[in-house]
Amino acid sequence: MILIRRSDLPVGCRRFASRRASWYDLSMSTRKKSSAKKRVIKVVIGRERFAKISAVEGIEPSAAMRKRVAQFDRQRLSAAARRREIIKAYTKG
Repeated sequence: MILIRRSDLPVGCRRFASRRASWYDLSMSTRKKSSAKKRVIKVVIGRERFAKISAVEGIEPSAAMRKRVAQFDRQRLSAAARRREIIKAYTKG
């Protein structure tokens, strides 16, 4: 047990020390960090929700974009294939 005067504590630890006690057990102020890993939550929004969010932001898809999405729907492309096609459309060369 390590005892130190409250006045010798760093300012952040002083609030944990008793106002009446002139000595404070330093081991009481240490907190153990959780060993649990942080969970990552992935969220996927649908096309309609994305359109609503874009409208609020003032973003409207161009005619070419709407045409491209309709074409992807007709071809029933996977998400990865859609991304490849979009990247290809905007890549110079």
